[in-house]
Amino acid sequence: SSQVGYYYDGRLMNTVTFTVHEQEKPTSITAFDIPGAFETTAYRDIKLTDFTVRDQYNQTFSMDGSGYYVKLEIISGGSLFNLAGANIYSSPVRLTALSTKGTARFRATVYTSSNVAVTSSEFQKDIQVVNSSDITNYSFENVGTMYASNADDEYAKTLVLNGRTSSGTTVQLAGSGGKPAT
Repeated sequence: SSQVGYYYDGRLMNTVTFTVHEQEKPTSITAFDIPGAFETTAYRDIKLTDFTVRDQYNQTFSMDGSGYYVKLEIISGGSLFNLAGANIYSSPVRLTALSTKGTARFRATVYTSSNVAVTSSEFQKDIQVVNSSDITNYSFENVGTMYASNADDEYAKTLVLNGRTSSGTTVQLAGSGGKPAT
């Protein structure tokens, strides 16, 4: 920390103390925000915004344009999903459930632009593949507040339909990719 004083007519009038901290940098992934299950053949485009990343001050860190990226890997149950690429920068990576039921474990890790893993940034999540018959009910995601407009697409919201298993697990539905057909 530093202290700055100001003087008037040779007398100290006041001081200001301030601290300069190191620039924020990502230190951990704390959430991977996708459904806990996929219906067989369902897919989803995984984006950087699907991960909650924290910095060394425990604040949310925005990965967009930061030079960091997330590497997503299937560490068990790899025969249940197809992952079209592993490194998630600004473009999404498609995750597709195949035709076999089961559970796969995913690992997401933050990497620097020099392709070095950020120490202790790893996050793991189990995701199931379920059959259509395992889905017991359906619901729309909350769209929040909408405003009337007959001209601007910025006021449009997409209705997203999810399935749920009997245990309450949200299911990514096949044929939707997270967005209903238009």
